[in-house]
Amino acid sequence: MLLDFEKGAITSFEHVWPNTVVKCCFFHLTQNIWRHVQSAYTHDEELAMCIRRIPALAFARPADVHDLFDQVAMDLPLASEIGELVDYFERTYIGRTLASGYHVAATFPIDLWNYHLSTPFGLPRTTNAVEAWHHSFNATVGCHHPTIWKFLLALKREQGLVEVRHTNYLVGKPPTKRRRSQQSEEALKTLVREYYSQDRSKMEFLQGVAHHFSLGAD
Repeated sequence: MLLDFEKGAITSFEHVWPNTVVKCCFFHLTQNIWRHVQSAYTHDEELAMCIRRIPALAFARPADVHDLFDQVAMDLPLASEIGELVDYFERTYIGRTLASGYHVAATFPIDLWNYHLSTPFGLPRTTNAVEAWHHSFNATVGCHHPTIWKFLLALKREQGLVEVRHTNYLVGKPPTKRRRSQQSEEALKTLVREYYSQDRSKMEFLQGVAHHFSLGAD
């Protein structure tokens, strides 16, 4: 089940459906990072690539994420904005061990936002499709407070569209992705499958992954 980074919703869902695997939206992960570094990110292309290694951790083996995060953080400058990002990401998504030895758990543990195991199977990583449908359906309805009859008519139109898509799927005509999106998806699958290859270091892996997604208006 894909959810946004909303702690209350995640906790409630896991309580009601304890046997369901819950993941958080990768797109919203990148947006949360973007909000912390907009100024620095848009003015330095080399720095932007280094910053994208942080969300690229979502594709690394979960057991490697802590150590890789430390390496990524060491490569970043100590500017206040970047330092705030590193602190925010560690506190929110990694967790930290205090000098006393006490471990403070992350708000959103690694398993919630890591896609290392699911990427080779092409499973969804974002809730964008749901949000796109919601926007499209709102456009079909045409107003914020429709009458019951107008709402039912919009549902009927939507049912017709779903039936057409279902028929196309049954006859071997699934919806097509944009060429660039499809190429990036295949590249990510290859990178994850070759994660243990001796030809590529783990930092080179993160660098490769970072080429296949954007932050903000990137």
